[in-house]
Amino acid sequence: MSATEQNPREGWFTQLLMAAAGGAVVWMGTVFGLHTYEEQVAVQGIRLALEAQVTGVSPQAADSISSIDELWQMYAANGLERADFDRVSQPVIDSHFTLLPELIAGLAAILIFFTVNLLVMNWRRNRRYQALVDEHQQSLAMSREQIEQASGKDPATGLVNARQFEILLDIECRRAVREFTPLSLILLEPDRAYLNDLPAEDLSLMQQQLAENLQQTVFRPGDVIARVSDNRFALLLPATNEQSPQLAERLRKQATEIVLNAQTLTLSLGVSTMQPSAQLSAEHILQLTERLLEQAQNDGGDQVCFNTEQSLDVPVTYSD
Repeated sequence: MSATEQNPREGWFTQLLMAAAGGAVVWMGTVFGLHTYEEQVAVQGIRLALEAQVTGVSPQAADSISSIDELWQMYAANGLERADFDRVSQPVIDSHFTLLPELIAGLAAILIFFTVNLLVMNWRRNRRYQALVDEHQQSLAMSREQIEQASGKDPATGLVNARQFEILLDIECRRAVREFTPLSLILLEPDRAYLNDLPAEDLSLMQQQLAENLQQTVFRPGDVIARVSDNRFALLLPATNEQSPQLAERLRKQATEIVLNAQTLTLSLGVSTMQPSAQLSAEHILQLTERLLEQAQNDGGDQVCFNTEQSLDVPVTYSD
């Protein structure tokens, strides 16, 4: 169940509860404030009515009075009877204390209730729309990735992906044997020391720049450049002879032009060139090249390890 479908009734009840709570708070605050104001006005009216009957009351002290009870205590201290106070104050109280505050507060509470409802409704609607947008964007990203996978492209670099590379490697091995042509495979990886010093946010940029570097150097029709794992790249070079180590050495030197975070990129490369024979298979040449790459890494990196069969040294096991 998506976020847009979870507990709609509960969300509606919560919205009404929030609006009702807001209206209640406004109603109570408005009633209290208006009645307080009415009482202050009534106090002034009672004072004016009693000034002619009671003497000795300090005007300054009377000005500080804000409630009827306090006013009564002040006049009682000056000898005024409660009955006389009530007789004078009651008409004033009756004229000032009305239901108008409750009416005004009720209108304000209704206004707040609908306003809060509207605001919460808009907020919920925006949240639903945003959830839908996020879901569509995620679905679009997944669809784009699936399309790229189906097309054999690596989404990060635009090179051939690992799955397509395996297919092409098998095809080219069979073609090399059938057409009696050599086949070269180069595997390369940035050295571990370089990767350890490279911030994570620069890793993707390094992969893209390395991919561009490879594409600028290897561009013959039929050559394949692939990203076969996170930081491993492969070059599949049909009809390429024992000169492949020189190409690998050029790639190693050109990689030093890539500098990120003050770190110069260094590569380890494994190179295999095989002549057409019964031994030439995708599994064999890949395992051989992986061992050469591992040897280059274990020997300190930033170097090329290779194994190339000479064109005149066709194994006797060759068969068509």
